[in-house]
Amino acid sequence: MRIPLWAGGLFVANYQHSFRAPALEELYNNGPHPGILVFDIGNPNLDSEQGDGIDFTLRHNTERVRFEGSAYYYHLRNFVYPAFTGLTDPGSNLPIVNYAQANSRFVGAEASVEARVVNSLWVNGRVDYVRAELTELNKPLPRIPPFRGTLGLDWRYKAFSLGPEVVLVNRQDRVFDNETPTAGYGLFNLNASYTFMTKRVVHALSLNGQNLNDKLYRNHLSFIKAIAPEIGRTLRLNYSLRF
Repeated sequence: MRIPLWAGGLFVANYQHSFRAPALEELYNNGPHPGILVFDIGNPNLDSEQGDGIDFTLRHNTERVRFEGSAYYYHLRNFVYPAFTGLTDPGSNLPIVNYAQANSRFVGAEASVEARVVNSLWVNGRVDYVRAELTELNKPLPRIPPFRGTLGLDWRYKAFSLGPEVVLVNRQDRVFDNETPTAGYGLFNLNASYTFMTKRVVHALSLNGQNLNDKLYRNHLSFIKAIAPEIGRTLRLNYSLRF
């Protein structure tokens, strides 16, 4: 459903029904899984996941401001998740998990905005948050991202562009069984590019810098965050040709 509200304004509502058959590893695995640091045991009696969801979006688009904000609610029946047994496999020394099912709920929101300060300079920002849990057990789901926000600039002058940004991630302490809280962190990233033409060839030179403040941090979505933090300061220089 799409409803125009004002010049450049739009309201959108969507309903979605989903279906997912259990994956092969969820059905038949029976051994160590070093990639995610568990000994998982499949369950051949798993039923298909089915869900219903609705989301609402508000958009505003003009020459000076572009905004989009949305909120959503999803209810999943027979959601497949790894249930920790509290036991450890003596051979691999990995915790044993059985794949189980329960009803779950996802509620979240996200928003982004771009505002033109002058013709060559835009300010942009993004935020997102999700809360997910097993409703029957009143327990948070594993590896759910914490509240995140990004604030950046996009400056363009002729063939040159520059885009610094700050990324702020909150602490995540709503954790599942055998999962530990993850501290919040802040990162500084920078993207720059220069494009020029010679005859029929487009030359593009770009510099990408991630985590320039060299922050030691861990990603809550990582299976191996306890033993492997995320990469530190990174610089990447690219040169490409387009004919």
